[in-house]
Amino acid sequence: MKEQAIGCVTPLYIACSIGFKDVVDILLVKGADVNICNKNHESSLFTAAEKGHSEIVKLLLERNVNPNICNEDNESPLFIASLNGHVKVVEYLLQYNANCIIANRFNETALSIAVQRARTMLNVFSLNIDRNALILSKHYDFKPWRKWTNIVKLLLNSNADIFSSSLVY
Repeated sequence: MKEQAIGCVTPLYIACSIGFKDVVDILLVKGADVNICNKNHESSLFTAAEKGHSEIVKLLLERNVNPNICNEDNESPLFIASLNGHVKVVEYLLQYNANCIIANRFNETALSIAVQRARTMLNVFSLNIDRNALILSKHYDFKPWRKWTNIVKLLLNSNADIFSSSLVY
């Protein structure tokens, strides 16, 4: 099946972006090329990772998509998933050998961006929370930065570069 691009994106890219897993599966069965990129050099995997569509990411990875195709800013699917806090997507990408050392044009890696996001969320939390309410509440959910902490752990377990110069404090 030769896939036709619509406005510089393929049907597979559109289905991955919207999160239509059933349509993605059909297109893959029909032979859609998983490595075609749009005009910004973003692949179907990139858009699925960006949106957090973990099951679609898994489907694409099972079809031997290249997990390291970067966009025009040299941002990989792993970077964009880390930026957006999509833990399950990061997990799948690392299982399929996504390169955690790739840096974007600003020298930011998936690890450095996850650390920065966790720190930002902690700062926002500390500015907006009633400290007394926090002390009184045993069931407060710290998920806003926990997902980035989990991503940091996954990346470190995959030998991410801890000496990256983009780790800013």
